[in-house]
Amino acid sequence: MSFYNIGELTTQQPNEGVELRIITGTKMSMAFFRLKPGTAIPEHTHPHEQMGTVL
Repeated sequence: MSFYNIGELTTQQPNEGVELRIITGTKMSMAFFRLKPGTAIPEHTHPHEQMGTVL
C-alpha cells in the first residue's frame, strides 16, 4: 500500500484557474483539483476509472 501527501504531489495547470494533482494506479487514478471561482473544466471522458476531489 502506498501513502501520499497531497502537498508533495507535482502540480499541473491544464487550464487557466485550475491546479491539478494526480495519483495514478494500474486501474484507477485519483485527481485533486483546486479551482478559482468561476472556473470550469470542459466535459471529457477517460477510458479508465477516475475519482476526483475539488478543493
